[in-house]
Amino acid sequence: MEAAAELIGSLPSDEVPAPLRRFARFERRKRAKLAGQHIAAVLEKDPGFRERVAGPLREAEADLVEAVEGGRVPPAADPVRVAVLAYLLRPAGWTGLVESARTELERSATASEEEAAERRVAALKEELAAARGARSA
Repeated sequence: MEAAAELIGSLPSDEVPAPLRRFARFERRKRAKLAGQHIAAVLEKDPGFRERVAGPLREAEADLVEAVEGGRVPPAADPVRVAVLAYLLRPAGWTGLVESARTELERSATASEEEAAERRVAALKEELAAARGARSA
């Protein structure tokens, strides 16, 4: 959304897809927030617009673009970036790349939640031990 919102603001008004023209004058973040559903719909339906949004990313993330287009995503790649590029570029098997990225994000979120819970349990055990020690003294 952010890349599309930025592009909309930089295009001449006659090159902005019709459903998005009214949002072109908004500040980029406001545009992304308020026009998000409209941007998503245009990205889904308009391959030309999708390619224009992907253009700057092709240059900025050439190695990752090449990996996504080849279906060989490095294990350390940011799953969000992989999903964005797969969605915009639509290489063969792109839906699988998006699904893999979603799975990785879920796994990462679960691991983070488990780590936070383990830290909280350890802190509570320390508090309990300190309270018992204070009571014994």
